[in-house]
Amino acid sequence: MGQSPQELTPVGPAPAQGRWSPLRDGRFRRFWAGGTISMTCYWMIEASCAWEMRVLSGADPLLVSLVTSTLQFTVMLAVMPAGVIADIVDRRRLIVASHAWLGIVVAMVCALLAAGWLTPGRLLAFLPAIALAQAIRMPVIGSSLVDTVERGALPAAVALNALGQNAARIVGPAAAGLLLGVGGASLGLAVAVAGLLLAGAALASVPFERRRPHVPLTARSFLEDARAERAFLASTRWKRNLLLRAGGFFACASAIPALLPVVFGSGTVYGAMLALYGAGAVAGLLVIGRPRSDHASERRALVAQSMHGAGLVLLGTAGDGVGAAAALLVCGAAWLALSNSLMTAAQLQLPAESRARGLSVVYAVGMAGLAAGGPVWGWVARQFGTGAGFVAAGACSLLLVGLTFRREFTLGGSRRGPV
Repeated sequence: MGQSPQELTPVGPAPAQGRWSPLRDGRFRRFWAGGTISMTCYWMIEASCAWEMRVLSGADPLLVSLVTSTLQFTVMLAVMPAGVIADIVDRRRLIVASHAWLGIVVAMVCALLAAGWLTPGRLLAFLPAIALAQAIRMPVIGSSLVDTVERGALPAAVALNALGQNAARIVGPAAAGLLLGVGGASLGLAVAVAGLLLAGAALASVPFERRRPHVPLTARSFLEDARAERAFLASTRWKRNLLLRAGGFFACASAIPALLPVVFGSGTVYGAMLALYGAGAVAGLLVIGRPRSDHASERRALVAQSMHGAGLVLLGTAGDGVGAAAALLVCGAAWLALSNSLMTAAQLQLPAESRARGLSVVYAVGMAGLAAGGPVWGWVARQFGTGAGFVAAGACSLLLVGLTFRREFTLGGSRRGPV
């Protein structure tokens, strides 16, 4: 796919709307509620599985880190094909199928756990099936956001969607932690299954627009669309820079989900600390506002990555729970600021007819970073302690700031000359 003027020129200006204006549209409200509930349940599942691996493995840092790594690695492999499929077939069918599949797989894990037949190996074997549903879900929901609001409200909708996703990062782990203390991981997984059914119904009720003629999904059409996406990626500098920034950042940020279950001896405290990470993200979203220019977005991303790296170092050196809580709040706010800048740039700059597969590439690179980083920090923690794992991840993040600060990921910035 060559670079057309539509792909090289920023989207024309549209009247900016207030931060909360998208919620006046019933389509967006259903979309937002369904997506938030769905991600809340997914966070409950991930937190419950990570904690159960801690119990089954005797708190082995490497085995615990493999939970997040296996989930993200599977998403990385599957999300790009899922993005191509999301641009071809009916979105409602994909939403219903992904939520039904996830509910069935999690119910099977819950049954094995309740029967006492779950082992570390069996839990790891089920994780790719869980992640497959998430991979299908991500591009179809991400690309559908633009269909639920007017273009002038898109930046506000992206921000509100991020608010909902990060609210899920608070509610999901906190609820999982509470349920872990009451009935163990099996109770948390059972509640998540019920929530997934509700979320799938809400999302399937949203009237999405079809932005390309319906064509049957065949091997030929799938391969043609995949090749077109690779060609677009190879010829688009802003996108390569965005992917480089995302991959490096998430590789370092993976230390938090990979190592946090090992730090705390109580499931309730673990869930509360994960919730603080999400609370920092929500607080950051409410405080930072919307970037006023491409250059402001670039600067925000650099500052956010620097803050996240410093927060990881603080987390590794914190001597008590108060210090760890403060570090997680800082990391959560920085994570949101950077990821929101990257996703807004991608939403506004990708062509409409291939937005799902374009976003799937961004998701895949982020997941690749999370998958690759987790075992690295888990190995460092096994050899030198969890504090050393966090410090090493923070130092690498700060180093990457220096190596990538000139690689601009917005069209306005990329016109200033070669990187």
